[in-house]
Order: sequence, then structure tokens, then C-alpha cells
Amino acid sequence: MPEDERARVIRRLRDDKQHAAHRESFRMEYAWQSLRDWKTFAFAVIYMGADGSLYAFSLFLPSIIAELGYSSTRANLLTVPPYAAAAIMTITIGWVADRTKQRGLCNILVSILAIVGYSMLLGSTKAGVKYAGTFLGAMGVYPCIANTISWASNNIEGVYKRGVSLGIIIG
Repeated sequence: MPEDERARVIRRLRDDKQHAAHRESFRMEYAWQSLRDWKTFAFAVIYMGADGSLYAFSLFLPSIIAELGYSSTRANLLTVPPYAAAAIMTITIGWVADRTKQRGLCNILVSILAIVGYSMLLGSTKAGVKYAGTFLGAMGVYPCIANTISWASNNIEGVYKRGVSLGIIIG
């Protein structure tokens, strides 16, 4: 590896506060610290709230669209645009959250979109309104997953403790 590239990697690790990873080895103490840290469980609850909504959305979106009167093939094809919108929103929210360092506020704002989208799905009988609700639901749920994992990673100190905590949060 060229020396300038090596220096850049070391600087980036130092800036990311992970430069001690090469001097640190795993000890069971880190797992116990993770289990005693309230942040591990707070982030697990936040992640669980977002994940439950995500799985409900993912599993039932083709059925929701099929209820609107489309064939199974067309219903599956019509699920693509909400996911594309969600992908764009996930990238946008990640960028905004990185710049503002307000991941919690970003989660709240996109969750409002999800609430509006799910309300449209539940409260309307019109196909167009329900389809618009799928866009808002996807754009509200998907960014919370990536944002919550980044938020937890940024707020749990120590490479190994962070790894154990992320395992618990995602699990």
C-alpha cells in the first residue's frame, strides 16, 4: 500500500474514533458492558419499531396492490416504484442526518410520513389514494432502519462493545 494511502486510511480511522481497534482485543467484559448499557436496549426498541413496520409493509405490499384490482404480475411490478422512492429517501435522509447530526429528528420526521401513508392505506377505499399511501409508507419506514443502525454505531463507544450492541439491536 502506498504511504500516502496508508496515511489517509489511518487519518480516516482516527477521525472515526476506531484507530484503537488494532491495539484492542476482544474480552468478555465488552459483552457485559454492552448488556449493561441502556443505549443498547433503547436502540433495540427504536429498531424494533421500525423493523416491525418494515416487515409488515414488505410482506403485504403485493397484496395491498392486488386488492386495488391489479393482476398478480402487474401488482408485483407496481411494488417497484414505492421501493425506488424509499431508496432515494433513504439516501437523502442518510445524507441529511450525517450533515446535521440529528438522526433522531430525521427518524421522527420520516416516521410522520409513514404514519400518513399507513393512515391513507387504512382510511381510504380509493385505489389512487391507497397507492399514494404505499409511497409514503415506504418512504417513511425504510430510512429509519439504516438511520437507526448508524445512530447506534455513532453513540456506542468501543469497537467490540459496539459490535456486541449492534448484534443485540439487530437481533
